[in-house]
Amino acid sequence: MRCTFLRICVAYVNFFQAKVLNHNPEIYSQFLKFNLSPPASNKEVVAVIGHLKEKQVHFFCWTNI
Repeated sequence: MRCTFLRICVAYVNFFQAKVLNHNPEIYSQFLKFNLSPPASNKEVVAVIGHLKEKQVHFFCWTNI
């Protein structure tokens, strides 16, 4: 199920041309809390979602010990 969702997201993003995303300082600070940088374009969104899900799994495992 998860792989299918990611494939659909990748296909959706690849359908459109890359567009530069503008972020305000608050967005940068939120991503820095997770040692990540915000996506620079819509092509990077799926990869960043994957990284955030990995962090979520790691955080969930540590909080339920």
